[in-house]
Amino acid sequence: DVSNVDQARGLQVQNTRLLSELETLSSMGVETDKVQRTMRLMVTDNESIRRRIAEASKLVQRRHDQIAALEKDAVTAEERCDEYQERLREAYAEAGIRLPRFDASQ
Repeated sequence: DVSNVDQARGLQVQNTRLLSELETLSSMGVETDKVQRTMRLMVTDNESIRRRIAEASKLVQRRHDQIAALEKDAVTAEERCDEYQERLREAYAEAGIRLPRFDASQ
């Protein structure tokens, strides 16, 4: 029967096309899974980088705080030095001793 043969060939062509589409969809699913895995890895890497940046930022802030404390100590020491130098001048003056001139470049 010709119509049954034509119908069978039509179904076979349709089945072949559907199988091809199914294979295409399957490979697209595999690619989608790969992309999703890559994206998860990128998110994990991004979070790791953000954590390292936050840690580095805290370290930088601690260093800035240490520098500020050292600068404050240096200013205090300089003020104390000026005060002691003034006391020394006064003591020399009271004793009638002429204070030698200091050359800071030496």
